[in-house]
Amino acid sequence: MVSEAWHLQKAFSGHCHAENPLSSLAWNELNIGDVWTCRIDQCALGLRSPKNGNMILKPTKIVSTQQSLIQEISKYRCHGNHPHEHLAGSF
Repeated sequence: MVSEAWHLQKAFSGHCHAENPLSSLAWNELNIGDVWTCRIDQCALGLRSPKNGNMILKPTKIVSTQQSLIQEISKYRCHGNHPHEHLAGSF
């Protein structure tokens, strides 16, 4: 379904963006053609555990047809200067 929506959006000259956890197997099922890709770490965007406030790394892959978007958000990577809480279950 994502691939179909992706191609429809491109057919109307729009940009397309998608995100999912970096290790997600869903990336293997997408048929979206040539895209710009980057990894971000959500702790660099302020993701914290609601239980104790510790940072959560959550590596995330972003794909887009818009190079400028990927260039801008690719700076959101963890510098490793803080501990991370493990994300498990649901909050």
